[in-house]
Amino acid sequence: MRNNACYSCGFCCTVRPCGWGKWDPVNKQCLFLTSSSKCSKYEEIVREDSDTQYPMFGSGCSSSLFNERREKKIKELYEKTKTASKDS
Repeated sequence: MRNNACYSCGFCCTVRPCGWGKWDPVNKQCLFLTSSSKCSKYEEIVREDSDTQYPMFGSGCSSSLFNERREKKIKELYEKTKTASKDS
């Protein structure tokens, strides 16, 4: 089974920036990618493009294979869910 769901790992922002982004050659990622793998321009993009659905946010992962950032995020979410269910 193939799972291309977006887990907000930020991998796509390490490949190339979107039309709103700016490449950071030192860190080899978009300048606006935060340490928590979020887009720091999200609010601005949503406000400016409110009449359209900007495709990069939550549209799914186009690089789900061999994506270590994504795998790490999935594992973190799994562990968090597992811990929460034990506490219930």
